[in-house]
Amino acid sequence: MGTNILEMVDDIAATMSEATVEAQKTAGKEGIYNDYDIATPDTLETSRAVYVRLTKNASGGALLPGIVCKPDTTSSKLFRTSTLGAAAATDKPIGVVNRHIAAAGVPDDEYFWMVIEGPTEVIDAGSGVTAGDTIKTGAAGEVDANSSTPLEFDIGTATETAAADATFVASINCRGNS
Repeated sequence: MGTNILEMVDDIAATMSEATVEAQKTAGKEGIYNDYDIATPDTLETSRAVYVRLTKNASGGALLPGIVCKPDTTSSKLFRTSTLGAAAATDKPIGVVNRHIAAAGVPDDEYFWMVIEGPTEVIDAGSGVTAGDTIKTGAAGEVDANSSTPLEFDIGTATETAAADATFVASINCRGNS
């Protein structure tokens, strides 16, 4: 497996069909790459590792970059390898749709590299955040600042300040949830 997302895409496409993944038996496979600026791939963004898992979009529609995902809990087999889509405020987060996915998102029934730990972009649910805020799942796969005690729905820390409804970089950790 490569050390950046471009090399990973050479190893396995950014999204893959269910038939391809099932034939290769790669559902749930995990990878790691160095965080970099997608506009200039030779430039490291944070010098941090990004951990990803090959996960199926079973939401019924496209999943856009930066959306927090909830698990498909219809069977224990699917828990690590399939997402039912955008998490709500009361759903345990299992990862975030990788910011390097095309803007149109991941089509339904396609597999994609979901970020489970490390820096990635998320979308504010309307309240705005300050760098250093703990963030939690909000509405429709977006995030809110968590001003109370830690919750099981916390997904990480905002690494930059963002206005309401803005996309921003956060350091997430959902490994223990999936």
